[in-house]
Amino acid sequence: MTTREPPESADHQGQDFAHEVEDVVSRAVMLDGHFRVPLTQIRFGWDPIVGIIPFFGDFVMAFIAFNLVQKAARLGCRKSVIGRMVINVIIDFLIGMVPFVGPIADTFFRANLRNAKLLIDDLQRNKLMATPRPVLSGNGAQ
Repeated sequence: MTTREPPESADHQGQDFAHEVEDVVSRAVMLDGHFRVPLTQIRFGWDPIVGIIPFFGDFVMAFIAFNLVQKAARLGCRKSVIGRMVINVIIDFLIGMVPFVGPIADTFFRANLRNAKLLIDDLQRNKLMATPRPVLSGNGAQ
């Protein structure tokens, strides 16, 4: 197995790269796992909250989610992984479009946390990032 060369635009050894990865992870947590329902283990973020606004909320959240996917591509994620991320965003968007049920289902699908985990796993697999990021383990990413 060969290791891919990192893109020229990202400094994979420096703080800029680590900051970019942390930015994607923290935004994913903000969108999908920032809040906790009291007395439960259920976490949710701004995605299902904004998704309550019919159509507009889902489009805004999909735009933000695609922005995170674009960032993952710039960080050196493989195209196959980017494809899986895009599918996650599309599924999240379609789930969110269902009236009343959509925002609740959004709470459990968590496309942004899934995508952040895919990013980290891919960067580690390709040796572009050495240290694991446990921040996703308690926030329901699958």
